[in-house]
Amino acid sequence: MEIRQELSTKLLQKLVLTPQLQLAIKLLQLSRLELAEEIRSQLESNPVLEEESDGEPTVAFDEAASERPNTVAENDGLAAREPEPEAEEREAPSSGSESEWAHLIEDYNRFSTGPSVRVSNDEFPSVEATVARKTTLADHLMWQIQLSELSERDREIGAVIVGNLNEDGYLKDVTSEDLARQAGVEVADVERVLSRIQSLDPVGVAARDLKECLLIQARTYHPDNRRLALLIERFLPELERKNFAQIARGLRCSLEEVKVLVDTVTRMEPRPGRAYSSEEVVYLQPDVYVFKVGDEYVTVLNDDGLPKLKISPYYEETLAKANGDTRDFLQEKYRYAMWLIRSLQQRQSTLRKVTESIFRFQR
Repeated sequence: MEIRQELSTKLLQKLVLTPQLQLAIKLLQLSRLELAEEIRSQLESNPVLEEESDGEPTVAFDEAASERPNTVAENDGLAAREPEPEAEEREAPSSGSESEWAHLIEDYNRFSTGPSVRVSNDEFPSVEATVARKTTLADHLMWQIQLSELSERDREIGAVIVGNLNEDGYLKDVTSEDLARQAGVEVADVERVLSRIQSLDPVGVAARDLKECLLIQARTYHPDNRRLALLIERFLPELERKNFAQIARGLRCSLEEVKVLVDTVTRMEPRPGRAYSSEEVVYLQPDVYVFKVGDEYVTVLNDDGLPKLKISPYYEETLAKANGDTRDFLQEKYRYAMWLIRSLQQRQSTLRKVTESIFRFQR
């Protein structure tokens, strides 16, 4: 086999993303909670960055937009349009004069987090609507058991029963005999205490299956509605298939009466322990609020909880005097801090424009 060397050429098209663009795309994809975490992480790792206090003045990214709310008008294009940021970043010089650094700092001073429209606190969700639930289903049931007239022995049986409930409030994969062995009592004692627990709040708790759960709720809330109990006892499969005609024949009633019964069943809680689930509740925090003011829609960027960034004056002065490795380190941190601040501006600007465009075309 012959071995030889040769030269060849070929034409390629290759897309290369600059570090600034990569950062801007990364921030745009983050949710609001992830963005807040990323900003705090940068504040901790980058000494050049500082969090701007509320009392400090902010240079407006778009002075015209700061004098009016951002509205989506029917005949106007995109209202409150910000100017596009410059295509090229001014790189921090590896070694430059004081005038070059002054020019770089002046370029930074044009940046800001952008204006925002203040809306009354009444427009936002109340504190009560965002407080996570701490009480578990077991805590709630044991509190009721302790306040009941049950004997100490029955309370111990109740604790065994509560300890075997799953997060939905059901007794799954455990029989009365199993509970009796765990508590060291007779099965009749378990059944008696279980009946008492099933009458506690939330109604339907400690049921062994869906049918029993719904029957407990039916007998508690609608004790005189015999047809409702029969529907749950005998016709749950037909109810799942929405075979209302067969249910009407079985209950010997009209379709209208069946629909009333079905509506009652659908309002019942199939998972009594849902409200006390230990699963972490994730609350969505919007990036943008949209309010209808008269015939127009006003877009308000949600800046609450997001740290406002600025360049540390101390490190600006230190950088101007630094030499060697210290200067190289601060230059890198300074350059990334500027990219971050501008990328945050671009993210806010993009969110506003997208929201306004959506409402302009869908109104």
